[in-house]
Amino acid sequence: MALHPDHVLDREELAASHEVIAELSYPPRDIQRGYANRTLKIDLSTNTLEILEVDDETKRIFVGGRGYGLNGGLSDTAPHDNLFAPTQFGSGGGQNGGVAGGRGGGRLRLEVDGTLTVDGTVSANGNNGSTSGYDYASGGGAGGTIDITAGDVAGNGAIRANGGNGSNASYADGGGGAGGRIRIQGTGELPDLGSVSIQTYGGEGYGSAHRGGAGTAYVRSGPSATLGHMTVDNGGNTGVHTVFSGDPLAFETLTVSGRAILRLDATVTTGAMTMTGFGTLTHSTG
Repeated sequence: MALHPDHVLDREELAASHEVIAELSYPPRDIQRGYANRTLKIDLSTNTLEILEVDDETKRIFVGGRGYGLNGGLSDTAPHDNLFAPTQFGSGGGQNGGVAGGRGGGRLRLEVDGTLTVDGTVSANGNNGSTSGYDYASGGGAGGTIDITAGDVAGNGAIRANGGNGSNASYADGGGGAGGRIRIQGTGELPDLGSVSIQTYGGEGYGSAHRGGAGTAYVRSGPSATLGHMTVDNGGNTGVHTVFSGDPLAFETLTVSGRAILRLDATVTTGAMTMTGFGTLTHSTG
């Protein structure tokens, strides 16, 4: 499977070159607090498409400024989802003065036989916040999930689950959305990723609102491997904390870089740790 830049397939081109096995009308809906309150389920095992409503529990957890998986730019909030097998969408950015926050990033899963070649961009970025005139601004949406299983990953493109930027206004500014989660699971040897850029950066905040915390990127070799390589990187920009909490965690390597701030509220075991690019490590007692 190869993803290339500068070429967009429209519906007529797809229909002419492929067999259409399922169609579904998906009309737009008004956005409420960063959400359309719907998801699109694509089931390739049954060749069916289905529109699903977002349940109340998902909206309770992820709407209103909480960073997806990590911390958003308006305040410290509890992390969500799984470091090793992420499945959640990014949260919508916090609303402010009736101005809806940016939409959270989507959820993408790719299972590839052989090598996944990325020469363009695979993206589950959160959207930027918005502004109502000069009065109020909202927060950026958090990055979503990209979960890849492949024999190897190659190319010169990018895989991104970055948080959206907050917006700015006279009375209140919006914080940046937290970075999302990327997992790359090899089917054999450890994917070397070639020259592919992996990004889970927090979005920019304005004024007194902070930049979002860095997301996580986890790379592991075949199913027999018990540990993988975890990276927390904020692209060279200081944001709020990225938090590891809950049950004890174990990695083959752990890298904190690009001015990311990793706070450990859990016991972490790693074969090697690298701190680079002004990365910071702290723990729950300071």
